[in-house]
Amino acid sequence: MTLIVLRLVFYKFPNNSEISPYWMNAGAAALTALTGIALFRQVSVTGGPFLELLPFLKGFSLFFWSVGLWWLPLLIIMAIKKQVCDDNSFGFTVGYWEIALSLAFYASGTKQLTGIFEGKYIIVFSHFFHIAVIIVYGFSLVFAITHLACSSLWAPMNDLTISHVVPYRFQLQGRLFYVTRIVSEWLDNTIQDKLKKQYCVIVNNKLTCLISYEMFSKKWYIRRVNAPMDTIGQ
Repeated sequence: MTLIVLRLVFYKFPNNSEISPYWMNAGAAALTALTGIALFRQVSVTGGPFLELLPFLKGFSLFFWSVGLWWLPLLIIMAIKKQVCDDNSFGFTVGYWEIALSLAFYASGTKQLTGIFEGKYIIVFSHFFHIAVIIVYGFSLVFAITHLACSSLWAPMNDLTISHVVPYRFQLQGRLFYVTRIVSEWLDNTIQDKLKKQYCVIVNNKLTCLISYEMFSKKWYIRRVNAPMDTIGQ
């Protein structure tokens, strides 16, 4: 988390960046707190020489729960900034399920924390996070079903390829491009005997671009081409 905060402080956060991976940090902190709580309960039941670890496990769990709680306001601010500044950000992505999973971890950890700490404020947090999980999960489910009904079930194969095979948008020379149509695709291993999947695509400003996917390294390479569309891939 420290490295991520340093990155956000000293480097610009692009509006088209995905924020769902940042939510996984809160989920990881909550999962660590859950582990500490489970160990605390197990040691309390079994007893033995590990009883001396109970104060440490109690503080360990509370510390990581607090780390996740500190991280959440920053994530909310980043999400609001992305929605306000990026006009194309309100579209379905798998990242919504990542956010729901992270909040579910945190809600479960908060509820389990009430078993080892006495205090009404933790119970209030637990109710709040459970409500948030239900809202985010319901939103993700409805959004996913709507997305499947509107695109994946009825869209032509070309649109399916754009949505699920090639990047539907990419940045080249500081400009953001959106793929609108795939002209052709073929396999190519003529460059250093590396197998690549080549796509000739049309972007939103009607430019023709060549997108390459290297099978071994699993990396995308994008460049603008000036050749006529009927000569690409020959």
